[in-house]
Amino acid sequence: MDLKKAVVAVRPFSFSASILPVMAGNLYAVYKDYEFTPSLFLLSTVGVLLMHIGTNLTNDYYDYKNGVDTGETYGSSGLLVRGEISSKSVFTGIIVSFTLAILIGLRIVIMTDRTVLWFGITGVAGGLFYTAPPFNYKYHGMGVPLVFLLMGPLMVMGGYYVQARHFTFDVFLFSLSFGIFTALIMLANEIRDIEHDISKGIRSIPLFFGKKISKIIYILMGCLAYVVVVAQTIDGSLPVVSLLTLLTLPLFIKNSVKLVSARISKDIITLDKESAAVQMVFSSLLIIALLIGVMLW
Repeated sequence: MDLKKAVVAVRPFSFSASILPVMAGNLYAVYKDYEFTPSLFLLSTVGVLLMHIGTNLTNDYYDYKNGVDTGETYGSSGLLVRGEISSKSVFTGIIVSFTLAILIGLRIVIMTDRTVLWFGITGVAGGLFYTAPPFNYKYHGMGVPLVFLLMGPLMVMGGYYVQARHFTFDVFLFSLSFGIFTALIMLANEIRDIEHDISKGIRSIPLFFGKKISKIIYILMGCLAYVVVVAQTIDGSLPVVSLLTLLTLPLFIKNSVKLVSARISKDIITLDKESAAVQMVFSSLLIIALLIGVMLW
């Protein structure tokens, strides 16, 4: 596999969904006056990135093997379907990515304690069995809730723990917005792909609740993310500059209007990437706010 195809295969546009939450967790610990260990920050960020790469490759591999990906499918890299890379190359990439992630995780455990081990096990299992048997939970309506948990509480609280060595309710609340905006990417996919998923026997939230209710869920979840940040700013858990995240509200509203007004799947063909853009900007602004808070308070 050449480098260009490798980059397409791992889908780097999605990396903000994993890197930013774990970075935010690390920085939130520093904002709460815990000593910052740069090596743990770097290791946890790289480890999570490798798990994300492994997850993306696993998704492509098993969606292709199970006949879920076709020439008309949105969202995947499309390389396997078009015959541009071999399934063996992708499978090798899965093994390498998760193996390196595990090795980095073990190094973090040595530097901290065994609690981190459970974060790593959960992350690897969640990423691997997203589409891999025997669980392949993406196909059973569990994609959105588990993406929320893995990309929100797990990564943010894991990043926080490697620096602070304990948990607080504040960091759990802090993690919710990250999980919500990442889950919205998945939900946008599922709303767009409902007809395709039905034809492939894949269960999803839109299939359970219907398109109209799923669109309402999308809007309510996004609103909740903003409410959490505002509430934590008011109670002092976050610096006042965290309200910078409200600058993303017009983008979220634009996506919501597009979703509500959509009549066919092609109307929201890029909504997953547009939802990812909101997630990236929102998360980046919250990280910037933490950095400002660390420097000024």
